[in-house]
Amino acid sequence: MKRLKIPFLYLLSIISSVLPMLAYFFANLERYVSTPSDSLRLGVGGVILLSIIVLKALGKLKSLSPVCSSAILFALCYFLGSIVKDIMIFSFLSLIGEIVSSIFRVILHRALLERERGLCAEKTKRELEPLISQLTGGRA
Repeated sequence: MKRLKIPFLYLLSIISSVLPMLAYFFANLERYVSTPSDSLRLGVGGVILLSIIVLKALGKLKSLSPVCSSAILFALCYFLGSIVKDIMIFSFLSLIGEIVSSIFRVILHRALLERERGLCAEKTKRELEPLISQLTGGRA
């Protein structure tokens, strides 16, 4: 159970941070892709956004020049224009997702600490058992 608990909590932490926004997005998908050009722009913007997220997660996107940051922001606003209208709702949903995700991260952190304490205690016990039995003459 404990082996499954930590990866499951990590996965819940990631999913819960984006789930509210995805649910709202898919609930309003017809409005966002009302024309073929909107669909194409949304697809291109989604690919750009996903690329940035993956690069950031892999640590390849440390800091950008102001020109590059502005160009990316402009491209995202242009391609994701139909979604930008709902930016206040998306930012609120992002806040809710991050709060829920932080709860899972705290639980995950506690589970990791508990596992480390258990491993440390077992290792200490194994290392001290020969010394204790030697000091007590095997009566421990």
